[in-house]
Amino acid sequence: MRKLLMSLMSVLLLSSVVMGQLPSWAMNPQDMYPTNRYITGVGVSEDLAAAKKQAKAEIASQIQTTIKSEITDIEQEMQFEGSTTAKSEFTQKIQEITEVSISGVMYPKSEENNGKFYILGVLDKQQYLQDIRAQLNTKYSAITDLNSSIQEQLSEGGVLTALDNYQDLTDQLNEFLGLRSIYNSLNPAPYSQEMPFSLNSVWTNIISLIRSIQISPVSGDNQTANVGQQLSEPMVAQVTYSKDSSAVPINGLMLKFENSDGSTIDKRETNSEGKALVRVSAVAGSSPTRGTVEVTFASMPFASLRKNLRTKSATFHYSIIQPSYSFQLQVTRDGSALDSQFNRNLQQGLSSLGYTITGDAPVSVVAEVNITNSRQMSGFAGTQYMAEAQANVKLVENRSRDILGQTKLTGRGMDAGSMENAENMAIDRIEVSKSKLSQLIGDASAKLQPIYKK
Repeated sequence: MRKLLMSLMSVLLLSSVVMGQLPSWAMNPQDMYPTNRYITGVGVSEDLAAAKKQAKAEIASQIQTTIKSEITDIEQEMQFEGSTTAKSEFTQKIQEITEVSISGVMYPKSEENNGKFYILGVLDKQQYLQDIRAQLNTKYSAITDLNSSIQEQLSEGGVLTALDNYQDLTDQLNEFLGLRSIYNSLNPAPYSQEMPFSLNSVWTNIISLIRSIQISPVSGDNQTANVGQQLSEPMVAQVTYSKDSSAVPINGLMLKFENSDGSTIDKRETNSEGKALVRVSAVAGSSPTRGTVEVTFASMPFASLRKNLRTKSATFHYSIIQPSYSFQLQVTRDGSALDSQFNRNLQQGLSSLGYTITGDAPVSVVAEVNITNSRQMSGFAGTQYMAEAQANVKLVENRSRDILGQTKLTGRGMDAGSMENAENMAIDRIEVSKSKLSQLIGDASAKLQPIYKK
């Protein structure tokens, strides 16, 4: 495309000569401005500013042509994880430098003829190279300081800050390499200062560090508590990476603590010691007498973190003291007994926690189901009906009818046929949370114990 544009420009200039319109200086500007010291470009347009822009673009095009081999050599060095992005950013930076950032272009010759402006753009190589060298020296110092900061941050566990600075380092190094390519292609003596590192080496160091990151239980493992009651000690997890056979704590990473039923306990950020802690209430897992808490990374803003840390985790275990409670089960809607999938899910949830459902139990689990929201929606897929259901679950002593505790469970349904179908689906899909049931019964334990001792 660029060669085609240059050819078209030549044809335009030749046509102008034939018609007696093109100034003589535009055909051979090298006679006044030798190529060993100057780069020239000619612009022709009905607008003066456009003619100047065209002359400058022609100068930029010549510079881009001279640095192709330099760009190729640098791109070949970018053979590492994420190199496609690095190459793309580098190529874009080169274009910005040569097309936008060229300074010092003079326009010593201009002429208007038959409504067109003819402009000669001239770039003094020596002055241009002096400007570039000054920029290179400044950027060299800034980049080496930034790399030193990254290494220091990594040694102190500041992985997130190091990754932020790595992005900045990439941008600055790309600009440095672009300027150096221009300098070396236009100057017989190459720029002498070489970076004491490469993007490849810095990135390899960071990735090696990230891949060594581990989450480890520090304290709070193997405790015992009554179901639904808070464990006496908090669970403390620590995040570290390996450096010189030592574990370095990492601060600022967000950890997610989950119950064995998949419910989230909390999300906590690691401190300067790489530690995060939570308080945990006992929730039964696959066994009514055993519970677990899984710790994973909750928030990973960088792709390198997501790719290398998404499978990292740690698990805490604890034992549960399970009272031998039995309950009656009553599920109603609008005051009438309800038979739905929710009934069966609720019974199964209680059974999985170690509780039995009998008709002569002193305490009932009473679930009052209501539709809390319903609406009709029309769109590209046609008419849809949506409903939200809520179950207010209570522990009720059968003799006194005292409410010993309560919690809420919710569900949603959507159907294209009718609102009734959507409402039934919402009820069937009310989520039976083992953690909420455990909490409900655990909070009521002080009231339940004397009832079941009678």
